[in-house]
Amino acid sequence: GQDNEGNVWRMSFFHAFYFVSFMGSTIGFGEIPYEFTDQQRFWALFAIYGTVIAWLYGIGTTLNVLGDPVFKRLMTENSFARRVKRLSEPFYIICGYGDTGSLLTRRLAAEGIRVVILDQNPDTTTELETTEFRQQPYGLIADASRLRSLRLAGLESPLCQGVIALTDHDQTNLTIAAAVHLINPRIRLIAKAESQEAELNIASFGKNITVNPFRLFAEDMQYLIHRRGMYTLLSWLTGIPDERLAEPKFPQQGAWILCGYDNFGRSIHEKLNEQTTLTVITPKEEDLIYLENSVKGVGVRADALEAANIRSACGIIAGTANDADNLSIILTAREITKTRKNPLYVIARQNQRFHSSIFDEAEIDFILQRGDRVARRIFALLRSPLVSEFLNHACSHNDDWALRVVSRLAGVLDDAVPHLWEFTLNDCEAKAITKQLNRHRSIKLQDIMRSPRDRHQTLGCLPLLLIRDTHPYLMPNAEQRLKPYDRLLFCGNAQAKHAQPWLMQDDAVLHYILTGQENNRSYIGRWLSQYWENRQARKS
Repeated sequence: GQDNEGNVWRMSFFHAFYFVSFMGSTIGFGEIPYEFTDQQRFWALFAIYGTVIAWLYGIGTTLNVLGDPVFKRLMTENSFARRVKRLSEPFYIICGYGDTGSLLTRRLAAEGIRVVILDQNPDTTTELETTEFRQQPYGLIADASRLRSLRLAGLESPLCQGVIALTDHDQTNLTIAAAVHLINPRIRLIAKAESQEAELNIASFGKNITVNPFRLFAEDMQYLIHRRGMYTLLSWLTGIPDERLAEPKFPQQGAWILCGYDNFGRSIHEKLNEQTTLTVITPKEEDLIYLENSVKGVGVRADALEAANIRSACGIIAGTANDADNLSIILTAREITKTRKNPLYVIARQNQRFHSSIFDEAEIDFILQRGDRVARRIFALLRSPLVSEFLNHACSHNDDWALRVVSRLAGVLDDAVPHLWEFTLNDCEAKAITKQLNRHRSIKLQDIMRSPRDRHQTLGCLPLLLIRDTHPYLMPNAEQRLKPYDRLLFCGNAQAKHAQPWLMQDDAVLHYILTGQENNRSYIGRWLSQYWENRQARKS
């Protein structure tokens, strides 16, 4: 280098080391207010390396902590717990986001119902973040059978309305049911159970509701083949509101073949064997001992189908746990019976939702989709708890009764799956009606089915169930007089669902419905009307 006078000056190793140190460490300070002496520079070196090393170590340690999976999980859990605590509306906890859980979440979100999800699949949160929902659900990657996970999801919150256990393992669902009963026994619990033992265990304590997909399928098959009116009624009441009503395709009467004899096959056999000629194809020797009509083999082989008299059967149920085998059974059976005048009625069990496009291409008459069937039943139960009670009582009636109900429903529906709603005649849910009933005013069931805009018009709805003093009345008469604390289940279109609460809560609207006179809504007018009513009451 050069000094101030332009003379050549060579930097010593010490000064070069000093310069590189404070520049390489990005400190780059100036020596102010005067240049440092060599002793000052020597101590500056200690300060530079001491602070830089500490700084690098601190940054490295922080990055390691931020990248640690345990720390990430704790941060995610804390953020999730804060979001759940900030909820101000009622919500449900869904444990398991498989086929059933995802379908149920979409349907609840479409109804504006908040959902909190616990699932162990790491892809769950990604799917929730990339899917558009009307009411965005909250999700956490966690083991739902752990009590800490349930507490983080808001199990102890007063806004938690219930827990739905939909994992793929019955034992896990049983553990969840036990934890919910111990921590918050007031809320509802609905659990999926694929075995009879799990059903009995879960239902043995509390007021738990179990949903067995195989039992639902078996009931569907029984109604489809032998009770067409009941099948139509149940499919309408457990469908997705406002979807177009599909006209079911019913099979002819005759002999049937069942391929597969696991839990699904046993449930089907139990429901159909007494009323139907049913031949079971199974490869297990031990199953043949207990089955009256059976063939040893597998349904994918033509010889097994021939031995089961496929040519004379009216239908076949491909019910194995393997989708490829079920499709193979269908194709083989159709190949054998392709020359028949009456085509073979085909029922297929679909185990995986992502195979839907293949099953749709196969033109199957009736597809049993486990996730969809369970989601529809649970959705109906959550929309209205009285639905379960109505279905239980309805199934005890004959098919003629079901056909009459279907005929009445068809008269008020617009070719769309109906809405279901319920209410109790109390101060909270029906303030205006309760006030009139307490004054001994006579109100009939048909009165609350009138349109608030024109009392001469009837709303598009039908009463399905009336509960009075724990006694159920199915399809109550329109002339039935109402009493305080009656519980009512209605079925109808969306317009009726939104209009009926109006007349039940608004005094002026109810006054118009009962008398045909429009009540004065001004303060003075209401005061005078109230004064006149009280005066008339004292005279009487």
